[in-house]
Order: sequence, then C-alpha cells, then structure tokens
Amino acid sequence: MTIALLNFPSDLLGEVFKLCNPFELYLMSKCSKRARRSVTLGGTRHWKISYYESKNIWVRCGEDEYLFKHTTNPHELYKTEIYPFASSGLSMFLDISDSGDPNLFTYLLDTFKITIVDFLDNDEQNMVFFRQLARIVIDRNMEIERVILNDTMNTKDVMDFMPLIHEMNITRKFSCFQAFPPNFQHQLTQYPNKIYISQSF
Repeated sequence: MTIALLNFPSDLLGEVFKLCNPFELYLMSKCSKRARRSVTLGGTRHWKISYYESKNIWVRCGEDEYLFKHTTNPHELYKTEIYPFASSGLSMFLDISDSGDPNLFTYLLDTFKITIVDFLDNDEQNMVFFRQLARIVIDRNMEIERVILNDTMNTKDVMDFMPLIHEMNITRKFSCFQAFPPNFQHQLTQYPNKIYISQSF
C-alpha cells in the first residue's frame, strides 16, 4: 500500500525523519524540492561531517558512520554496502567529481542541519577543494574539532592556505606535517586543545 508520506502533519513527519539515517534522508531529499524541505523538519541533528579525501565525505551519527563515496560506474550509483574500515559504517556511491564536490558538502550541511565538523584532512593533497571547504565552514562560523594538514609536494599551496587556519574555529586538535621554509612563522590566532607541528626545526 502506498503511503503519502509528505501529507503527514509536520510534527509527525519530523518525528518520522528523526528515525532515518543519512542515506535515507539524502535519497528522500533528492526526490523533489518539497521532499527536501520536509526532510529538514527533523530539526538540527547532533551529527558531524568529515572530509578525508576529495572524493569521500563522512557523516557521523553517534557511533555510526555513513560514507558518501565516489564512483564512476553508473551501475553503482546509490547502492550501499558495509564499509570495511569502520567498526560501524556504511557507504553509498555517488557521482562525485574527481576534484571533489563542495556543493555536496554544502547540500549535506543544509539538508541535515549539521553544525559541527568532526574532521578535515587534505589527505589527497587537493588544496583547491580543501580551500573551498575551509571557506564554507569559516563563513558559517562552524566548530571544527580536528584539522590535519599533510605534507604536500607544493609547499606554497599550503603556505597560501595557512591564513585560513587562523580564521577557523578549531576546538580539539590542529596537526601540521608540512615542511615550511626556515623563515616561515605560524601565526595562530585561535588555539585548540592540542597543537602538533611537525617539521618545526
């Protein structure tokens, strides 16, 4: 029997969506503009978002992790599977650009009303996309719990990125593994609980 879900009263619909996981809500939100507006009725969720690689975005719901994963295979689109490298995680395949997709990141923030970034990591050395993500979270004044800057082949890219670090609200840990020139000076204006700077001498 077909159920006209969107005809439910708003308060009841909000309670229904609170029981859904990120994949279910994402697929529902893509059905129509009305469906997406309805998905937000669940209110602000205590979920966190992470970016590890330019093709993958994580959403953490308590102990459960949901990975929005890159694929170029049209037969894999929207399929889900258990993610083998997480104790409690699922992945869903999406058509994400090879260079990353800041629009997807923003879409998930807005649709799920996420207010906290768990982890940002320039793992694939795509500093252009990483800069876009940084600007998004800065403009939204979001809390970012952890940031890692890995050593890249282009030191200048990371040096140019450093002023954004000074604008980011990093609360738990900032780690930097980039080797800078001898005369480079870190000028942090906000201090997380932990700071780890490698290559500092």
